[in-house]
Amino acid sequence: MKSPLARSICDAILTSQFGRPNARMILNERISRILAWGIVLVLAPFVMPERPVAKGYWVWHGGFSEAAMRAETLYIHQGNFDVFDTRGVYQFQGPVPQAIPGHNHPVILTYRLERQVAPGMVVARYRAHSHAWERRGVKVGGIQIDYDSPTARLPKYARWLGELKTVFGGNIALSVTGLGDWLMSGQYKDLSAISDQVEFIAFMMYWDNRPLPGLENYTDRLAKLSLPFYLGRLSNQNPTVLFDRVRAAPGYQGDIVFPYRLYRKANK
Repeated sequence: MKSPLARSICDAILTSQFGRPNARMILNERISRILAWGIVLVLAPFVMPERPVAKGYWVWHGGFSEAAMRAETLYIHQGNFDVFDTRGVYQFQGPVPQAIPGHNHPVILTYRLERQVAPGMVVARYRAHSHAWERRGVKVGGIQIDYDSPTARLPKYARWLGELKTVFGGNIALSVTGLGDWLMSGQYKDLSAISDQVEFIAFMMYWDNRPLPGLENYTDRLAKLSLPFYLGRLSNQNPTVLFDRVRAAPGYQGDIVFPYRLYRKANK
């Protein structure tokens, strides 16, 4: 089957004569087709195919929006962990386990860490929540940790993630969110240590409900990153040129979107 490009080139070359074909015309047609395919082969390396963007949505506050329901993967917030008086505490937040009509893909349960707690505490909550979701017909495909680790303490965070995987028994799809400062101030070996423990890092190109100041500085770093990562952005944030460069990076896996309006409603 001819490609549209080849067909258009052939048509342009051949639509110049009418009448009954003779041997010369047939020969000319064959030569023209060979030339057309030669042009296609020369141009092919320079024609960049459209790269699909595998979008996910963070469902942090409120319900499941129409935009979220169109996403391939939902990252559903299930609560916050913190430490008070050396004791780990947990507060449930986010949507309660429920059926999600019209969404047939596995969801990822997301937990916010204000400070690192005992990994076993996180595992126990995740297992209880995943069972609750699955009893309602929703398959759970893994866990995501949202922790704003200081850049200088990334090695300690990597060790904590390794401990978390050990408690899980190693059989867990684990990902983390990542700060822009990790890209600017972190050492590659420290980012690599985090990456070794997870499936990907979702680098957030925003803070609260605003794009990062000097966004180009961060996207320049992402555009060169070979470690597996997702582009985390607000739903109203999509500077085409900057993000298209990121989407061409060797480590790029897709976008995850934070619904801007849900954040605004929850923080009025």
